[in-house]
Amino acid sequence: MQRTGDFLREKITEVAIKNAAYSIDAPSLVFAHTILDDALSAFLDITSQVATAFWRKRIEKKTIEVSEIKDGRSLEEIFSPIIAKEIRAK
Repeated sequence: MQRTGDFLREKITEVAIKNAAYSIDAPSLVFAHTILDDALSAFLDITSQVATAFWRKRIEKKTIEVSEIKDGRSLEEIFSPIIAKEIRAK
């Protein structure tokens, strides 16, 4: 009977330790995902400023309203919000 009690105590302790590890791992994974997502967003924002040719090619089939061109806005002023929207969609 003593051996059974020792065995059960050992197994219950193992399960408790595993459960504690899982409860720590899950929030850590969420936190790591948040950090990675933020880093990726920052990277895309930077690329929109230094690799404009890439982003212009990516949005070349997007439509805009004629009034945006007629109002004398520069291409940069027209493209910037479209590129920002494309980045947020990723």
